[in-house]
Amino acid sequence: MNIYYKEKLKEGKKYEKFIKLIFNFFLEKEITIFENKKDQINIGESEEGFEIKLDNNFKKTNNLYIEYQEKTDSNNINFINSGILRKDNTKIWIIGDYKNVFVFNKNVLIEFHNNKQFRYVETKTSKGYLIPKVFFDNKLKKISNNKNLNIYYYDTNN
Repeated sequence: MNIYYKEKLKEGKKYEKFIKLIFNFFLEKEITIFENKKDQINIGESEEGFEIKLDNNFKKTNNLYIEYQEKTDSNNINFINSGILRKDNTKIWIIGDYKNVFVFNKNVLIEFHNNKQFRYVETKTSKGYLIPKVFFDNKLKKISNNKNLNIYYYDTNN
């Protein structure tokens, strides 16, 4: 595991703690993150089926990056399924930054991927697609009432 990957993992763990706190405080919902690697691989990120992702670029790009494959090291030959294509207990995808948090049903994100309706990007260690904020602006339901933090749910019924 390279230094970049370790740093991203550390940032992600910090964001998980943030999400746990705000979901408990604003939504009165507990999230139990599996701390050991075995459970995370065999079950998923959380007991309740939540996957939590920090998107540090959202503020400057107004795009959410949805990963579907990764390499833990750029020297690895092949990408492996990860993110929304990972086979685990994830039902709900929570992604954003410390100002804007977006909640999606994982199946919706898989459907977006299957329909190939967004711009796809690839780095040395990740493959994903970008959902522009303008795409889902009219489908967002705000589920928090705090001036410093926006929590949105993507409503497929709009």
